[in-house]
Amino acid sequence: MHIYRADGRYGSERAVVHRQSWVPREPRSHVASRADTLLHVIRCLPELEALIVVESAARQGFSLDFLRERLPGRRNASSRRILDMVGSGADSLLEILVREQLRRAGLRVEAQVYVEHVGYMDVLVEGCVDVETDGRVHEQPAQRAKDYRRDRSAQIQGFEVLRYTYADIVERPHEMVAEVKAAVARRRARGDLPRLP
Repeated sequence: MHIYRADGRYGSERAVVHRQSWVPREPRSHVASRADTLLHVIRCLPELEALIVVESAARQGFSLDFLRERLPGRRNASSRRILDMVGSGADSLLEILVREQLRRAGLRVEAQVYVEHVGYMDVLVEGCVDVETDGRVHEQPAQRAKDYRRDRSAQIQGFEVLRYTYADIVERPHEMVAEVKAAVARRRARGDLPRLP
């Protein structure tokens, strides 16, 4: 649990106590302001977790410049790096995780790339591997049938399609990255890379 106490005192070891506040909470509220929450998230949470929260806020219209202005100096360099990682186009937290894990592995990735007869690919890797992130909605028969049609269309156009579940992405990210890298290497070795219009 994270709490704000200007005096820094709190009677529990199970809490992280924050003494700094950038943007005051609403009068009579016991909940930190949205801006304060985001700033503390950026400084406290592990990088990927912070990125997911901040990117979600940015998609809802929260200003990254506002956050950046409140994080000056060398002490906040790692926090500003998180802001620099915020991308556009990711449609879910799973897509954000996949995008960042693959980028960190040195692969070129694009989020939400439109391909005719396929629609929007979740994450296109090195222009040839379509990585799809499947949450619970993809377990429904109608959605599964739609996914199969999309996959066939993508494969006909020369893309390799790899689908990953929440468990694959969150619990076994190293396996997912290794499989995507292997697929890219295989496609490069064959030399039959698809061409986007």
